[in-house]
Amino acid sequence: MIDVEPLIEESFERMHPVPVVTAEWEDVLRRAGNAPRKPARRRIVLAIALAALAALAVSPLGAAVVRSLGDFSDWISGDPGKPASTSQQQAFAGQEAHSWASFPADTRVRELITTERDGIRYTLFGFRSAEALCLRVVATGAAGAAASSCAPLRDLRSRRQPVLAMEVDQAVGALPGVVRIGPDSFHRVRASMSFGVVADDVEAVTLRSDDKSRNAIVASDSFLSIDERPMPGTRVRAITATMKNGTSTAIPFAQAPFDTLTGTRSASNALHGPTGVERRISGGTIAWLNARKPLGEAWPPSPRDFFAQHGHLLFGRVFRPDPTNTTRIGVSTWDAEPPAPLKPGVYLCYREFSAGGAGGGGCNPLAQAFARSPVNFGITTNDGSDQYSLLDGYASDDVARIDLFLGTGEVVNVPLEHNVFATEFSRAKYPLRVVGYDSHGRVISNDTMMSENRPSGPQYRPKPGAAWRQVARAGNAELWTVPSEADGTCWKLKYSDGSGGSGCLPPSWNGPLRGIEVPFTAGSVIALQAKPAVARVVVAYKSGATDEAIPTDGFVLYAAAASDLVTSFTAYDSNRARLGVLPVKRP
Repeated sequence: MIDVEPLIEESFERMHPVPVVTAEWEDVLRRAGNAPRKPARRRIVLAIALAALAALAVSPLGAAVVRSLGDFSDWISGDPGKPASTSQQQAFAGQEAHSWASFPADTRVRELITTERDGIRYTLFGFRSAEALCLRVVATGAAGAAASSCAPLRDLRSRRQPVLAMEVDQAVGALPGVVRIGPDSFHRVRASMSFGVVADDVEAVTLRSDDKSRNAIVASDSFLSIDERPMPGTRVRAITATMKNGTSTAIPFAQAPFDTLTGTRSASNALHGPTGVERRISGGTIAWLNARKPLGEAWPPSPRDFFAQHGHLLFGRVFRPDPTNTTRIGVSTWDAEPPAPLKPGVYLCYREFSAGGAGGGGCNPLAQAFARSPVNFGITTNDGSDQYSLLDGYASDDVARIDLFLGTGEVVNVPLEHNVFATEFSRAKYPLRVVGYDSHGRVISNDTMMSENRPSGPQYRPKPGAAWRQVARAGNAELWTVPSEADGTCWKLKYSDGSGGSGCLPPSWNGPLRGIEVPFTAGSVIALQAKPAVARVVVAYKSGATDEAIPTDGFVLYAAAASDLVTSFTAYDSNRARLGVLPVKRP
């Protein structure tokens, strides 16, 4: 694999964003007469749709330990807090009634904590649905915001610690003025909120941020913490639970990212599960899809779908593989038609369908759908504050069972129905290993993820105190860089509309060029890194046309033609000697 191929895949992921799985609480409260202002929240979506896909069901661990600390019985079998008002409950039921991926009609919403800070009223709601536990905070008044998270009840049954954080450092409102950090400008927020559930014997929950410590409100077997007017970049670094007997316990959680994501992985976790593959499989099929059997539910209209704009649906069906989760997964075949950024032909695609309707997913040429692995999985995270991510995807007919090995040692038996699966897992439990087995119990796929976004470590973190600098500008984009802690380079690509990407690169690589951002669509801005010997780069197009780009401080930022596709980059030195070629490979 060349250096640019993963970046091409990442660009493809951004063209197919994965949906957020949440109930429409703003509408619920609006119709209940308690409408918040529309929140301006940061949304982070992490997807690996062209690699390998999975789902969950955790085996119980440490029940005796949980009982010794105080259990979660009020959440598992009881009713914490008080019932929500009749109007709120009716509004929730009405909203879910017309949602394609809805919660059961008998879902009962409960009010857990209400508090007011700095002119903002915060209300923490909760409800159980089958084997899921969901919390939602709604902020109204001087600033409006809402945040929610759902966790499998199995996490409470197996949990070794007496507190489960479900959202950490969710922003509320904005203050006037901005704080400049390198190429970025950040608004200060009025507050950030963190919340979760606690075991019956928890006396206090303490959160330590970069600048201070604070005690959360603990009531109704839940906690809610409000950090008023924090500085940009301030994050919760530790959570501690104090029991009624005076003992204290450190609570694992995933820190909310700020600026460049560095990946979430607990230092106490380790990679578990089998290594290697016992039986290697080349290719694969989904027989019912090829035979167009009408299993599951029909594929719904999705006008925002990428392929609906660049091709036509051949056949597709939708399933709910995990009965404890409302998310549905669709598998389909599409015929790509010109003009399209992809090669003509038939593609195998998967999509998530949540309460909001059709969402994102991933696609591969049908003939190559299982070329890399018989198990393909994707990961969706609502935002950086949410402590849970969704694993979902599809597998070939060769796969009889899928296990997910979490960094805590827990083993997840993945519910697999008609080749698809979906469920949530805790972001604090990286690294992950996803293992597929055939009907004889032999390992036929084995994939690992050490952290949720990219590898972690010094080479993936900006050097403390180093200043970002702008190295290139092209079209509507600017490229900024800063040294990493391991003598590599961290980068940011900033567009005039506020969007962009970021990452970090190791100090050495093979070849004269490597891709930083290489979208495969016409008219895109392309970013490359060049070695010192590279004096110019010739850009070749599919039409046969060529263009030239000159590196600046070892980087190339190039605005591609809007009516043609870039096929390769050729590096030359100052004596016009050819140093090497970096091709652009499309799906």
